[in-house]
Amino acid sequence: MGLFLQTALFPGSTVELARAAVEQAAQEIGSYELTPELCRYYQNQEGAHVLLEDECPGLGELAKALSKAGSCPVLLLYIYDGDMWGYNFYDNGQEVDCFDPMPDYFGPATEFQRKQMAGRPEAVAEYFPAVTAETLRAYLVPWAEVLTEGETRYACPGDEFPYGDCWQMVDFTARLGFPWPFDDGEAERQRPVLPTLREILGGNLPPRPVPDDGWEGVVPLLGSLPSSLDPDYIRRLLEEAGMEPFLDCAPQEVLSAYEEKRAQIRPRAPEQDPFCRRLAVLAGFCAKWMGNPVLAFWELYNATDNAILAPDNGGPVDVETLRARGMAVPLMMKRHIAWKDLTRLLELDPENRDIYLLCRSYFGLMDPGKRAKLAQADLGELQWLGLPARDDPRLCWEGFSRKFLRQVYGKPPENRGLKGFGEGKDWYLK
Repeated sequence: MGLFLQTALFPGSTVELARAAVEQAAQEIGSYELTPELCRYYQNQEGAHVLLEDECPGLGELAKALSKAGSCPVLLLYIYDGDMWGYNFYDNGQEVDCFDPMPDYFGPATEFQRKQMAGRPEAVAEYFPAVTAETLRAYLVPWAEVLTEGETRYACPGDEFPYGDCWQMVDFTARLGFPWPFDDGEAERQRPVLPTLREILGGNLPPRPVPDDGWEGVVPLLGSLPSSLDPDYIRRLLEEAGMEPFLDCAPQEVLSAYEEKRAQIRPRAPEQDPFCRRLAVLAGFCAKWMGNPVLAFWELYNATDNAILAPDNGGPVDVETLRARGMAVPLMMKRHIAWKDLTRLLELDPENRDIYLLCRSYFGLMDPGKRAKLAQADLGELQWLGLPARDDPRLCWEGFSRKFLRQVYGKPPENRGLKGFGEGKDWYLK
């Protein structure tokens, strides 16, 4: 008999709420023989993660019962007989989505059944802010369409398990912001051995590639300014008290240690714990190195106590971390955080004022009202200071929108080189 396994994600929830939902569902669906004492719970930054007991059946009906019991969304993922993985997603007892990569596993499926089991990445992404629908779409495909004899294919760069492997499920949950924390017992897996931080930093090993598609919200606008995502910064960080043991850990081990640390100090705010904040920076670097800049943002989001962004509150401020969090991997839906970080950086790093003004105006013009008016003021000051040249290495120009650059710099004359903009190219009009 192959492996049968079910795990449930409770996005935005706590272990306490998830445990209560499991206990209530167990009373109402006794035919499934769900035993809460045999389940395992883990508090993740993005919500609660539950590994259900090995012998508990249920799938869709169990997902519905858990969601209804908790009055919350529940994504129940399963491995069936070691042959495939899939999921059933419910919110407050109502079906949101389901996915099965082998729709003909139990017999020929109708076209209607195939559509039902195809998975809707947009629906899932609404509940999991750490990932985009485009990234999820790479996983939600029938295996028969992507499996080729003699070829191993992965959904996204940096994944550990390819199409056709039931453990691709854990790559999927990791993209959702839920790295797999249950590596023992029957669920133990043979994971590819990633290098340790000592090997990564000592050998200057390049990071894993980021997928070409699905990262529209990730714009590395600051090109060469040092940040906490740089290896030199991480080398100094690992010399701090209490950080030395992580030098011999692989990136995924650092991510797991960070999630465990956050869980230990709840319900106190982890962002107010100095060691937890430093570990968040290290976790951000590891997530970025593993090819997941969105997860890196969410780790860095907790790397600085928000209270210190206000000048009146004082406190230590790490300029490199503010750069990384605010501009190295900002999500468009979190641009208000980038705005705050840039406002603080204008005070802390006046040498690069022109760069921060340009970037802050970029985010400000996306919002109606007060920020848009402030952005116009930023652009007015920039005209007085002098706009950054096109070849300024401090900026990654490809991260800015065409519309914004036309507004700031104007349209370059056709067929004629323009200082700072490249020879004969309307480089930002493509």
